[in-house]
Order: sequence, then C-alpha cells, then structure tokens
Amino acid sequence: MTNIINVNEFWKDIKGYEGLYQISNKGRIKSLPKVITNKGTKFIKKEMFLNPVLGKRGYYATKLVLNMQRKGYSIHRLLAINFIDNPENKPHVNHINGIKTDNRLENLEWCTHKENVNHAFNIGLNQKKGEVHYCSKLTELNVINIKELLSKGETCASLSRLYNVNQTTILRIKQNKGWRHVNN
Repeated sequence: MTNIINVNEFWKDIKGYEGLYQISNKGRIKSLPKVITNKGTKFIKKEMFLNPVLGKRGYYATKLVLNMQRKGYSIHRLLAINFIDNPENKPHVNHINGIKTDNRLENLEWCTHKENVNHAFNIGLNQKKGEVHYCSKLTELNVINIKELLSKGETCASLSRLYNVNQTTILRIKQNKGWRHVNN
C-alpha cells in the first residue's frame, strides 16, 4: 500500500483504539502520533502507515497494540466494524464478489454464518464435497459399504465406531442427507 494522499479517502478512529489508530474507507490503517517515554526521555513517534499481511486464510490482516497487548485483526472486519451499519447485529463479514482481498466497502456486507456459507456455495467458492472435502474422514467406498451395511440392518452406533465418525454422520448417510452424490 502506498502513502499517496487520496481525495476520496477519509479516516475514522478504530473502535476500541480511539486516538491510537485510524482506518480509512480504502482499508488503509495508520498509527497516530504519540508521545513515548523511554528511560525518562520523551520523544514523539510520528504517524505511521501499517502494512497489512496476507494471512493463512487469504485475508489481509494487521496487528494493533493497546496497553502493550498485541491483537490481530482482519482488515475487512475492521472496515465493516468502523464503516458499515449492522442493525441486525450479524457476526460475520462477507466479500460479496468472493475475492477475499477485495476490501472495498461496496464489496463487504454483514451476514450470518449460514448466509456466508450459502453465498460461498451459490457463487461457486465451496464446491468440494465427499472425500475431497478437507475435513472428510470417509471415502466414497466407505459410504457405499455403510449404505450396504445399513440396508442389512447394521446400527448407526456400530457403524460410527467401525468408521470412527459421529453417529450423526452415519444417520445423515442413512437418511440420504449427507453423501447424496454416492449411490451403491
């Protein structure tokens, strides 16, 4: 991010960090000038722009310090908290176009977890299902075997122990609510 002055850019104190940090409607963050005392000597620390870091999950983030305690924040979340009304008190911030690094205000909205997940599926961001899903414990062959054993009267409890999964997982397979794409 550059430090070029932008006429369409305006700044707000970051909630909880008033007088210490500000965020702009463009997603830039700066620490405000402050007097620092070090070993009895006072000096002024100049205003400084913080460089965001691309986090592991693909979002830009930064760390803010208050009372010598450092805390990390996603830039999109700070933008939403400080610039977007949230009358329904929704807990999550969604990137409307699905691009995690696009922190323009018009691309951000408050949402529930369910709305966020549904949005990801609707725009094609979260299409992995079955054994390619990152938290899957079962393979498609396992599911075919589970369906066959269920049809022969095996219980959900015994199958959950056999395959080391929750009974709800087996029940969802039995009710055809999970792993619907697998047919035996």
